[in-house]
Amino acid sequence: MGPVFACFLDHRRDAPARRLQNLCALLLGPRLSQPAFEARWQMLLLKHQLQSLEFATWPKLAKRRKWNATEQVRILSEFVEAVPSSDMLAFFVAMSPDAWNQLDDKRKKLFGSEQEFCFRRVVRIVRDRIESAGQLGGLALTFDRNLDQLSVSVDLVRQWIEAEGGPAGRVGPVTFADGFRCPQLQAVSLLAGIARRRQREPLPKSDQPVSSVLLPDLPMDSVFEIWDEGYSARYLGGVEWDSYPSGRRR
Repeated sequence: MGPVFACFLDHRRDAPARRLQNLCALLLGPRLSQPAFEARWQMLLLKHQLQSLEFATWPKLAKRRKWNATEQVRILSEFVEAVPSSDMLAFFVAMSPDAWNQLDDKRKKLFGSEQEFCFRRVVRIVRDRIESAGQLGGLALTFDRNLDQLSVSVDLVRQWIEAEGGPAGRVGPVTFADGFRCPQLQAVSLLAGIARRRQREPLPKSDQPVSSVLLPDLPMDSVFEIWDEGYSARYLGGVEWDSYPSGRRR
């Protein structure tokens, strides 16, 4: 087996009322290059006097620091830019509630849940990307050890190992890290937060309060696969895990 690729995941379940009920984000990079990314991220934290970066609490932090909308975009953009600058790629798979609800019971049983579907799809897209480049490396997965997500993460890993753990599989090390201290998990959560926000609500206007977040652009080479009603109706009914179409970009 060739070099191991490091994968950092965010699979937090979105609120049921949201337009995109579930999204899984994966950050991919060569395992040996991770120290350089970590050093870059730590310097950005030092520059902006931050202990960690958490997108969910960003509006409150920005309000305390009295950062206006322009400053927020500038700072967040610096962190987003650290991803492509460190030769890392971002992948996203999302399943809308309407698309999931239109599946028959047989398909729902096959896919398990929206979370399992998105996780399996994003890992499959990454695996196909690596194989298309003639690489033979395995995938080392890192999850946030947050207790609210831990049981789901363990289930997803177990299902992945069952599906991919044979002699030809790409199952590498699986670890659980502290998101507060792991730059890669902070990065993938930031990108996932931006993607979720872009999918479910318009950008706030410039005259809105400081606590509103104007969103920076995601890396240009990000890969998106959005399973809405139309796309699912066209592709999902007649495919199995091993014959899914290639990633849908948006």
